Amino acid sequence: MDRVRPGFLLDWLLAQPNLLLAGHLAILHVLTFWPGASLEVRLILWPVAMGLFLLWQPVVSGGQRLGPGQTLVLVALVCLWALFLNPWMLLLWCATLAALIAGRGLRVGSLGRRLALLLAFADLLCLMMLGLVPLLPSDPALLGLLPRDTFAMLLTPLLLCLPWLPAEREKRTGEVDFIHSLLIFLLLAVFVLGSLAVTFLHGTAYGWALFITSLSLGGGLLLLAWAWNPRAGFAGMGAAFARYLLSLGLPMEDWLRRLCEESEASQDPEQFLRAALARLLELPWIHGVAWRTAAGEGRLGQGGGGVHRFSGAGLQVELYFRQTPAPALCWHLDWLLRLLLAFYQVKCQAHQLQVLDHERAVHETGARVTHDVKNILQSLQNLCFAAAHAQDPGRLGDMIQKQLPVLADRLQGTLGRLRRPELPEEKRQMAVRAWWQALVHLHRPRGVSLACEAEVAQDEDCPGSLPAGLFDSVAANLLENAHAKARREPGLTIRVRLSRHEGGWALRVEDDGSPLDAALAQRLFREPVRSEDGLGIGLYHGARQAALAGYRLVLEVNEPGRVVFALLPGAAAPA
Repeated sequence: MDRVRPGFLLDWLLAQPNLLLAGHLAILHVLTFWPGASLEVRLILWPVAMGLFLLWQPVVSGGQRLGPGQTLVLVALVCLWALFLNPWMLLLWCATLAALIAGRGLRVGSLGRRLALLLAFADLLCLMMLGLVPLLPSDPALLGLLPRDTFAMLLTPLLLCLPWLPAEREKRTGEVDFIHSLLIFLLLAVFVLGSLAVTFLHGTAYGWALFITSLSLGGGLLLLAWAWNPRAGFAGMGAAFARYLLSLGLPMEDWLRRLCEESEASQDPEQFLRAALARLLELPWIHGVAWRTAAGEGRLGQGGGGVHRFSGAGLQVELYFRQTPAPALCWHLDWLLRLLLAFYQVKCQAHQLQVLDHERAVHETGARVTHDVKNILQSLQNLCFAAAHAQDPGRLGDMIQKQLPVLADRLQGTLGRLRRPELPEEKRQMAVRAWWQALVHLHRPRGVSLACEAEVAQDEDCPGSLPAGLFDSVAANLLENAHAKARREPGLTIRVRLSRHEGGWALRVEDDGSPLDAALAQRLFREPVRSEDGLGIGLYHGARQAALAGYRLVLEVNEPGRVVFALLPGAAAPA
């Protein structure tokens, strides 16, 4: 015959949790309804009851082993408890066990297991209210004569039914809701103390006081349940309580407000990060904070026994606590730090945009200066061309005498913009007739047809002036583009006309060549474009220069045989 395996009985008992619980409850029944049990009986029954409970309990994992020292301490505590066992200690234990069972019954999913736990909870509740509470006064007759033997007989069938209900091997952990267990324990304490208070204050019988307390407590729970999750269109106490638990003393709105305040006060990303993390030290459970970014690192406060680390997008933060933080607190802190990270990234991006804007201003200044210098060199080239083809030396000297001061002024303005790129566009005014005569002397030798208003051509004292720097730059750029087009299309006729336009002066450069491509025409003046003869930025910078001076540069006509560029007074059209 095969020998029985040594651990067979233990495995069988662990597979019958309802039997273990029923055995523990049976010993509690014996100790409750046999109050005169001797010390020897208590020293035998109570360790057995605690052993059955340890085999059943769902709190500590069953895979753990106790060492000799831990076993000795546990046995000593159980024996000491048995020595001083009385109705008050039994009542406290039954209330704790009932709260543990109720907190576990809320988590299990099987109907059979839940029914077994509810049956055990009902047995413990009856054992407390009908068996142990009547033993609390020094004179049990104060609560009236209660048929305790009858109660003992009525509760016995509950214990007999419990082992037959379906059960599964215990998982030991993760099936107890300790928050609900604590609330149920407090509820049981209110139930016991309320029944005793009604009995002694009003002099009523204990049975009637128990009935009144049950109705009052049930009505209060119904009212609380309605206020917790009402159906009247508002959230109720449940949502407020959940919001409070999630906030952990720092509501999300308050944290957002603090971040906004620091964001407005600090433009530098690192200063903002330091100030925002300093706000976290106002929380009582954070003792220190350390951080590290690409720009540097810092530390505030002091270290602790617990640390929570957060990292993301180049930011590493360590929060120090006195003890190791709970997972719920770490989850909440992650949300707060994610909000901080979002603000910090915006600050870093804004700082990078400022740097890029400064670099862009420097580059644009260099491009404009290069463009101005190119125009000046083109003017010098035109002057040299006119000098090479001049027939009258006196007229040539007069032209050079008039053109060189103008070129010197333009070169001086270009050097000024190079030294002070943040200054606004120079608006040096020049008489219309003097500017037009200088343009005629400079470009007529190259075969350009020039025409203007009659008063400019005939009246020596022609009233009015124009921004010479703008008109010089735009005229030089448009005429150079026209000459480059004439080299590609021989026989091209170039015409320049100066006329009044809405209280100001307009300059038009026209040719009779092919029109510009429609896609290219839409991009002109808005961005640099590809060019076969240059850098493709002349018209772009000319349009920006015109906008700063209160003018606009437009492609007025774009037809086969007639292409007209115009510099007109007035605000530029929005891009």
